[in-house]
Amino acid sequence: MAAELRELGSQSIWVVDEGEGPAIIFIHGLGGTSNVFDPAATALGGDHRVICFDLTGHGMSPPSKVTSISGWADDVVAILDDRGVEVASIVAHSMGTIIAQEVVAAHVHRVDKIALLGPIRDVAPAGRQAQRDRAALVRSSGMAAVAHTISRSATSATVQAEQPAVVAFVKELLQRQSPDGYAAACEALAESSPPDVSTVERPVLLVTGSDDGVSPADRLGDIAAAFRSARTAVIDGVGHWTPIEAAAEVNRLLTDFFAKD
Repeated sequence: MAAELRELGSQSIWVVDEGEGPAIIFIHGLGGTSNVFDPAATALGGDHRVICFDLTGHGMSPPSKVTSISGWADDVVAILDDRGVEVASIVAHSMGTIIAQEVVAAHVHRVDKIALLGPIRDVAPAGRQAQRDRAALVRSSGMAAVAHTISRSATSATVQAEQPAVVAFVKELLQRQSPDGYAAACEALAESSPPDVSTVERPVLLVTGSDDGVSPADRLGDIAAAFRSARTAVIDGVGHWTPIEAAAEVNRLLTDFFAKD
């Protein structure tokens, strides 16, 4: 296994690369790290080469000078180039799904299959202002000002009652983030726009939770309609942190999706 901080152009990015077979690169969301995908990477690692990384400003990757969705998409391609991977499938979560769509829109020849968990396309105006307000709050008061609230509002009541360790893990992820890196990511999300993926002819899987307030189940069809073809799945009793709230079910869906045709 290669796990190291890689110097990619002007960026330093923490990358974990292990296994053999068709490559899958994982893109986490706002406030997460590559560790969110540990269950999925383990489930898929027997038959695939799995590449996980921390977005700049998150986890082990220092902040970049300029933070944007398109910049992160460029980082994904730079990681593939650095690892000698010509074509990879993508698994992404939350804000990472916008980055994934940007990669697909600009570099479709580098992408095989696409699995988006808790997918997002266009942030509503109120949501954009909420992200800007959150950025200002963490810059002034630190991550503790938001970690407790987000860890509960973004996970389901069922998970909070039956899997309290998952909620604690989300809270720990958030508390450990750099306030400046997290704030810059909030602002990047607020400035994001939905990439045009209407001509993409690749297999697409969209998964959300029945209690996901960020990626509501009743809007999943609208996101699916942005692609030529996409299959959808809703997991009952799950909030927005799909990869860890419903690891077993997500792993089953991903294993089936990435099985050889």
